[in-house]
Amino acid sequence: YVKTKALALRVIGVIAHVLAAAQRADAKFTNDHMTFTLYNTVFKTLVLTAMDQEVKEAAISSMAAIIGCFGDKMTDQMPECLPVFSQRLQNEVTRLPALRALARIARSKKGVDLSLILTDTVQSLCKFMRQQAQTLKQESVVTLDAIVSSSGGDIKE
Repeated sequence: YVKTKALALRVIGVIAHVLAAAQRADAKFTNDHMTFTLYNTVFKTLVLTAMDQEVKEAAISSMAAIIGCFGDKMTDQMPECLPVFSQRLQNEVTRLPALRALARIARSKKGVDLSLILTDTVQSLCKFMRQQAQTLKQESVVTLDAIVSSSGGDIKE
């Protein structure tokens, strides 16, 4: 069951990319209903804390894909969704997937406003860069680069 759920969540992330491509190809194509259905489905799993690591990682990745593709249409959902990514940064098990997800969201061309979590996230990234784990340091630098490139002017001390 766990592997099936994780795979289904990954498929949702792929569907988000397909819907975004369809919308770019045909400006008359609207997929708002489908987008919000995908968001709500993944969000229910994203907020759960008692689940298998593979499902957690798949939910984080899929939500990043959805926000990366449709973040400009989901401004009302960001106050409930972005703090979950901050919470996942504090958990050692979900830290790396959350870093990758935040980098993906920051690099998206949809101009997602990260100001809600920007200060806490940058502080966490600086803390991670002082730790021993090389992979964590590298992912932190990549994420910080993406955040500074997209929202650098909004970072406060």
